[in-house]
This record gives sequence, structure tokens and C-alpha cells, in this order.
Amino acid sequence: MNVWREDLEDLQAQFTDFRVYEKEDVQAGLLFLFHLVDFLDECGYEYRGHNIKYMGWQTLLVVKATLEGTPLVAFVNERSTTRCMRIFCRKLVEKRVTWQEDRFA
Repeated sequence: MNVWREDLEDLQAQFTDFRVYEKEDVQAGLLFLFHLVDFLDECGYEYRGHNIKYMGWQTLLVVKATLEGTPLVAFVNERSTTRCMRIFCRKLVEKRVTWQEDRFA
């Protein structure tokens, strides 16, 4: 097991109260905050950053990465930041993220 995954499991073990956020939202938030660089690297991407924009009732997450020297960007819309993170992580594991070439890189 990777060291970063063990660290992530240790972080997750500290959370036992899921009345406000679902367990999956907490897991995705911790992954994003502490180990997104490692997670993307494991999937073959180099992390370049991310942005979060709040648009009324929905949130837009923009993740920037590089694959073999090509700058890419992925977009996720959902009702909250943690939901966006959760969807992005799930899609990345399932290899279903829709990456677009970043025209502004």
C-alpha cells in the first residue's frame, strides 16, 4: 500500500461523526485537500491545480492536470463542493473523467 493511502486512512479514522457530511463526502474532501497530487499521479496525471466557483445553488469544480505534456482540464457541476470532489474522485477511479485540452494553459 502507498504511504499516502495509509496517511489518508489515518485521517479518515479520526472522523466518526457523519451527521453533517456523509462519510463519502468526508473521504473525498480529505483526499482532495491532502493527497490529490498523489492520487492523480497514481492515475498517470500531473496535478496543475483546481478552482471552485459558486454559482447560486450549484458549484463548479475545475481540475487542471497534465498528461504526457498536454495540459488538460475537467469540469464537475454539483450542489456542493464536497459532492463535486466526490464525483470527480469516483470518475477518476472508473476512468470516466471527461478531460478537455486546456486552451488557456
